[in-house]
Amino acid sequence: VIQPDATLTTVSPSGGADPTISRVIENNGTMVFNQQNRFHFADGTLVNNGTFTCTSAFDTIIAEGLSGTNLLINNGTIAKNGSPALALTNAGAPVSLINDGVVNVQQGTLRLDCGSGGDGGFVVDAGATLHLNSNCSGGSATVAGTLLLSPQKRLTLSGAYTQSFTGVLRASIITPLAPVVACAGPANLDGRVELLMTPNPVMSTTVSIVDAGTSMLSGFFAKRRTGSLITRVATD
Repeated sequence: VIQPDATLTTVSPSGGADPTISRVIENNGTMVFNQQNRFHFADGTLVNNGTFTCTSAFDTIIAEGLSGTNLLINNGTIAKNGSPALALTNAGAPVSLINDGVVNVQQGTLRLDCGSGGDGGFVVDAGATLHLNSNCSGGSATVAGTLLLSPQKRLTLSGAYTQSFTGVLRASIITPLAPVVACAGPANLDGRVELLMTPNPVMSTTVSIVDAGTSMLSGFFAKRRTGSLITRVATD
């Protein structure tokens, strides 16, 4: 347990093994993963009730699940700093993100390969990227940077989706079966949407991008860019 007035900082190992989480670690203070290239989950749980910052100036940070049940539970703030990516990956077992706090991508890219849950918020600052390489859910999303969805992946929110004029929604679509972003709360749109659909669709294919259900949808994407024969993009 890291107490509220305490700080745990990890640095890149010099000739040693990468750190492995194989128990429950509870952070009530501050955790900093500083230039740590890789850390493992092996039937481990990291509970963040304080501030957890991942930063690197050089290499991608890989948080990979090796075995067992692995959880990253956020009740506080997770901050992604530095230009390289932070990736939560499956190297034998998934690392599931349960976010009931705030995940703030301030710089670089945060890539989620194993899904997400919870009712917390995603905040993507201008110039940063949240890459959803799996179907994800959450409470809300505020996008001033780039929300990137891998082919046929979706984001489902119990609250609002807000995209500012610097924001970009970028998605690859194979079959347009469901909205790229579905939110139960209001959707406030601005910025740009970029779609790539492969294989090329038939003419007059409609792709639903943002669905706010019975809630209010306001604004519009100021710029649209499509990479195939899509003739209509819809916000519902």
